[in-house]
Parts: sequence; structure tokens; C-alpha cells
Amino acid sequence: MYEAWLKTTIEANPACKPKGSEEYEAWLKASIEANPACQPEGSEKKKAWRDVTPQCQPEESEEYEAWRHVTPQRQPEGSEEKEAWRKAVLEGSKTKLAKRMAEPLPDTVVAAKHAEAKRMAAKESAATVIEENKSAQADLKC
Repeated sequence: MYEAWLKTTIEANPACKPKGSEEYEAWLKASIEANPACQPEGSEKKKAWRDVTPQCQPEESEEYEAWRHVTPQRQPEGSEEKEAWRKAVLEGSKTKLAKRMAEPLPDTVVAAKHAEAKRMAAKESAATVIEENKSAQADLKC
């Protein structure tokens, strides 16, 4: 079920198409055109974007300073804000990992684990049969 969903999702996503394909190139062009940060220097779209983006303002400007003060990763090394931000990022990563570990495994993983368990059981069974045969052969030689 997961594999079918993944295949459908990839097939429907133009970003997943082969580079150079018509669909991929059209998606890339539209994405670049829609993103003001990707516009040519001096274009109206890029100027308008820079005017409203605090981190694009001159470093000594009030807008830049206000943005920097509320952005934890921009705080000085060792500051409480930066350390709290790092801790939150680490905790968030741990939480995401714990959630992923708690999720049911995809059908293919479950099937592979089941097949491996069956293979190991067959191997153990074969080893038991071989030992029993050796024992029976030893009894016959006596």
C-alpha cells in the first residue's frame, strides 16, 4: 500500500521527473519565476522582495537588528538564546525519530522480516535433521 502511494506521488510530482524532461523543465521554470529570491538582480520582483525581507536589509538598519534579535540562530555563540535554540532543535530531532520508530513498518519491511524468520527456522530445522541423521548413522555403524 505504501509503495503504491509512493509510486503515485512520485509519478504525479513534476520535480521527480527526469531532469531535462519537458515536465521537469516546465516545473523548474515556474518555480524559479514564482520565487522572488530567484529573480534577476534589479528586477521589480526582487526589489519588492528585498524591501519586505528583514534579513536582506543593511546590517545596521533597525529592521535587520530587530530580525536578528528574534532569530535564535543569529545570537552570539554561547548565549542562552542560541543554546536554548540548539537544545530545541536537538529535542525536535529526537521526537521525530521516536515517532518514526513508533510508526508501523512498511509492508515490504514486514514481509522481509517474516521471510528472514522463515529462512532461519528452515535453517534450524535442517540443522536438526542433519544432526538426527548423523546420530542415526552412528547408531547403524555400531
